[in-house]
Amino acid sequence: MKIQSLSIAVPAGCLNNCKFCVSRLHPNPYKNRIDNIDEYTVKDFQNRLQYASAQNIDTVIFTGTGEPTQNMEFIDSIMQYCHKEDLFYRFEIQTSGVSLEEKLSDIRKMGINVISLSLSNIFHSQTNALHNGTPKDLQVDIDDLCKKIVGENFTLRLVLNMTSDYDDQKPQDVIDRASSLGANQLTIRSLYDSNDDSKQSKWIQKNRCDETKLIQISQHIRSFGRPLHQLPFGAMVRSINDISTIVDDDCMHTINTTEHLKYFILREDCHLYSRWDDKGSIIY
Repeated sequence: MKIQSLSIAVPAGCLNNCKFCVSRLHPNPYKNRIDNIDEYTVKDFQNRLQYASAQNIDTVIFTGTGEPTQNMEFIDSIMQYCHKEDLFYRFEIQTSGVSLEEKLSDIRKMGINVISLSLSNIFHSQTNALHNGTPKDLQVDIDDLCKKIVGENFTLRLVLNMTSDYDDQKPQDVIDRASSLGANQLTIRSLYDSNDDSKQSKWIQKNRCDETKLIQISQHIRSFGRPLHQLPFGAMVRSINDISTIVDDDCMHTINTTEHLKYFILREDCHLYSRWDDKGSIIY
């Protein structure tokens, strides 16, 4: 079985209140052992890191139900251990960009080499902040932040949470905008909902990008992008405007496969899982 990456759920709060936040669709039933560490916690966590590395996973993604950059001490401790034990090769942090600028230098020194910046509107910083529920004094200037990320020689991945803001945009205009921001990689991500009565699901159902537009964007990338390689979970990576681009319509990994897992998830309880929303997906 091939596993594409290891996602580490960083125990951290969040300065945003995203209207489409997947994490808010489900309660977090996983005991947080990280904040109340005991003699076994470090050993259990390191054991899972070793196991994941032994599965030929080479990429670690710092993510979670909050904003990972709010717990840099935890991330630094993991990075030090991975470097010491020669585990993994690529390290990525997923972030909304809030309070990121002041931490870029420290993140670089830790050895993290990819910044995955999630945006709900790539064209307008204020609209992006509105969808993300970002406090006014913490709103992200997309152009300025991307310039600084590129200036620190990170690989910049832009992850576009596809809201209805994109319904009136031409596919190539989206690609051109990503290019102008200096993006090396681009992920087009469909919004996921639980088909329930939650506030988040209702917002997503009303404000997600139209399916026809998503198909149009996907077809545009297939038509004008150069095929590079296929990811273990099936998505094809294509180069367009010199940007490595994929369309991800299964961010929660709901499509079943017996041959590949999109990721392992190392949760706050120091156990490995294969699904974000199912405790029954525990690996060990």
